[in-house]
Amino acid sequence: MPDSPPAPVLPPGLVLTPVDERYDELARLAHNEAYADSPAAVRPDQRTWPQHATGHPRFLPDLSCLLLAEAGRGDNPVAAFLFALADGSTDTPTAVLHCLGTRAPWRRIGLATVMISRVVHLARSSGIEQLRLQVTDSNHPALALYRKLGFVESGRGFAVLMRQLTPEADEQP
Repeated sequence: MPDSPPAPVLPPGLVLTPVDERYDELARLAHNEAYADSPAAVRPDQRTWPQHATGHPRFLPDLSCLLLAEAGRGDNPVAAFLFALADGSTDTPTAVLHCLGTRAPWRRIGLATVMISRVVHLARSSGIEQLRLQVTDSNHPALALYRKLGFVESGRGFAVLMRQLTPEADEQP
């Protein structure tokens, strides 16, 4: 990993905190709200949420965090979240930034930069040698942010193929 980016300043009224089970349902709701404008995103329900995030077998609580808004700033204090997972598919100690999102009212004020900078620092100090993430290639603001923070494309590439399972789709050649 390249040198850490400079430590960003957290906007007033927000607190960076480790993931806390008391906020699990609010984090799920924040996740689903943050990804609402992404048609391909998974939006877990209460039953499937644990395996998607904090109950995932490779969940890394020490590299995961929440940004909480002080009281009086809406009914859900979770403004942003980052959930990291261990990646056992490589010999290099690697963590995956599995879920990173900011609710719409909190976007474009540097929250993702704050969380990623924290994870870069903590990962390096815990022996992680590589961070990995996956982002839709049409998400230009996210791509610009990740590049600014030192992430580079892996060159591995991948394709996501979909097939509609409807009678109309079956009629197409």
